[in-house]
Amino acid sequence: MKHKLQFSILLSLATLLLLGTTPMFSQRHYDNWVHRNATDTTIVQCRNDSLTMVGFPPNSMMGMMMMPDSIFCRIDKMPMDSLHYPYDSTFIGLYHMEIGRDSMNFDMMNSDSGMMGTRNMMQFALNMQCSYYWDSLMTDSMHRGWNLTGLRGWDGSKWVTIPNISIVGNTATGSTAKLYSKIALVGEASQVSSVNEQGIVLNKFTLMQNYPNPFNPSTEIRFTLPVASNVVLKMYNILGNEVQTIVDHEFMNEGTHNVSVDASNLSSGIYFYTLRAGQLKSTQKMMLLR
Repeated sequence: MKHKLQFSILLSLATLLLLGTTPMFSQRHYDNWVHRNATDTTIVQCRNDSLTMVGFPPNSMMGMMMMPDSIFCRIDKMPMDSLHYPYDSTFIGLYHMEIGRDSMNFDMMNSDSGMMGTRNMMQFALNMQCSYYWDSLMTDSMHRGWNLTGLRGWDGSKWVTIPNISIVGNTATGSTAKLYSKIALVGEASQVSSVNEQGIVLNKFTLMQNYPNPFNPSTEIRFTLPVASNVVLKMYNILGNEVQTIVDHEFMNEGTHNVSVDASNLSSGIYFYTLRAGQLKSTQKMMLLR
């Protein structure tokens, strides 16, 4: 009993010494708690992608009454097939952000209190510095030749474009006072340029997003050829099986072309359309909704 008491006293003293020598707030909160009175920027990193993070500056939680002393923030990189909200085929990556739950387990982001915004969105007093990283493994194989072009946030009813985003390679960075429960990375297919003998860049090889998309049952597909080519344009289902030949080895001149697609014989779902012109190839995703 005596030894247990001595051990308990020593443990209490060690705890007090540790608390006395540890700064109240640190630069990086690996436990993902953001403190209202932090004196330094709090950086929250994505749990499964350290290149993605959000930095909360001091006083970003000030200016609002009834605010908690701290809120929980967690960022997770998610597979695209986990996204159940309506979205278009430009989406190439997804992050889930859990933010706004306080120490009393009250979830401000998903409440109707309106304390800091609306469902699925929170607004802070100061801008946060955000960085989201994309790599091709986040998407299906059809999108690995794509480029990151921007970010969108889910506001509870629709996807909204997140402004003031800078794209450098595969990283989207920006400064924003609003954070969303779902962050989608959007992109476009890589484009190949053709250069003639004089070194002049000709039209780019571009397969554009079909319009409208989603569609029922018809849609239009536009593409640009850098040189006259023999063209094949086909549709595939998500299993990779060919379901329709839209253009069958047709010779087309340099420039932009528009073709119509009738999918009245197909069921609702996600499809891919692939354009081949000589040695060039590009694929886009489309959605048929009945």
